[in-house]
Amino acid sequence: MQRNFRSAGKLEASYIRRLDEIGFVWDTNKFEWDKMYSVCGKHIISRGAFGLQSATHRDAALREWVTEQQLQKKRRALTFEKVEALNKVGFPWVFPTKPQKLRAFTEKPQKPNWESLSVRLVEFQKQHGHCDMKLVLPLDEQLHKWAQEQRRARQARLITSDQISQLDQIGFIWNTDDLLWERMLKTLIAYKSAHGNCNVPRYSQQDSQLAIWVASQRKRRRKGELKPTQIERLDQIGFAW
Repeated sequence: MQRNFRSAGKLEASYIRRLDEIGFVWDTNKFEWDKMYSVCGKHIISRGAFGLQSATHRDAALREWVTEQQLQKKRRALTFEKVEALNKVGFPWVFPTKPQKLRAFTEKPQKPNWESLSVRLVEFQKQHGHCDMKLVLPLDEQLHKWAQEQRRARQARLITSDQISQLDQIGFIWNTDDLLWERMLKTLIAYKSAHGNCNVPRYSQQDSQLAIWVASQRKRRRKGELKPTQIERLDQIGFAW
């Protein structure tokens, strides 16, 4: 009744405010969609698409919701915002059709759980001093993919504050732009160790990507686009502005 009154403009502002204060849900459709989206995302983050598929066999409400999203997308009836939100968590628009694949996953999970992978990342950080798998060969593809999933999960608010805190404690970089910057800084430090300075020749064929990055840092500082911490770290290694 209160929803109808508000829709018809018959509910006083003071009543609306009092209902808002106790968390009253005005849009029940959105509330239900967000709730199921959160459940769906947690299954994907913890065990991937196969984990979600397995969960739909146990949870009829989840199965109905997932199927509805897949059908709506196929019919082009799903809003852009919902498609984008589902893509962020790696929502499977089509499930594998072979049942033996699902049985194999149910009997033996193909993905370790969050805790086991976080422990592996801690060990990686202790060994290498950072959390950037791309800087270490051979690449640990599973751990690298998992790290990317955590960034998407945080954007979609599907990772707990405790999990965020655990990753923060080991210096996990959430912003991909910052990650790329750190990667190039480490490359420049390696260059300095080999050449004794940070003056990468502008037209260097061997270090062309690094040369472009070095030039861009000078340009970004002139424009005021570099963070104070970035300027400080470049100063610490003797960067020539």
